[in-house]
Amino acid sequence: MDGIGLVSLEVDLDYVAGFFDGEGCIGISKPKQKHIQKGYRLDAEASIRNTNRHALELIQHFLLTQGIDSNLVIHSLQTSRRKTSYALRISNLRSLSTFTELFKGKLRIKGRQLALLERFVQSREKRMLNLNPRNIEAYSYTPDEFELADAIRKLNKRGPPSDGSMSDTYERSEKTL
Repeated sequence: MDGIGLVSLEVDLDYVAGFFDGEGCIGISKPKQKHIQKGYRLDAEASIRNTNRHALELIQHFLLTQGIDSNLVIHSLQTSRRKTSYALRISNLRSLSTFTELFKGKLRIKGRQLALLERFVQSREKRMLNLNPRNIEAYSYTPDEFELADAIRKLNKRGPPSDGSMSDTYERSEKTL
């Protein structure tokens, strides 16, 4: 235990992978933008939300030692029913690229989302190499990038598992309700 009563954690790649698999999220949001193709901007992000700020700070430090920049922010404030929660966010392309390489093969639950994120990041990096203020194409998105965003969104959708691997568990939990 440390001086403030928290258990000291040994943070390594496997710990972070397990924590991310259980508490993390991989997504590509589509906020509306009037000046961009199809009216949307695609924002890729890997994040972890949790009420244990200390654990997220340790994970953030580990990620930084691996060359991954992240931001730790308050996700939601404490209420009478909930603790304050925090979000550790990775959103720049370079860090997302390093993240996908580092965690490839380590995520059991979110492995498919990670693979799709890797394809998206590689596509964006390739287009950004051709970045020229006069080349509006580098700022736009390919149909494949929109499809990758939609595929990740479908995988993240809540509800019964679609691959059948957990269907027994889901059906049993439905019966007990």
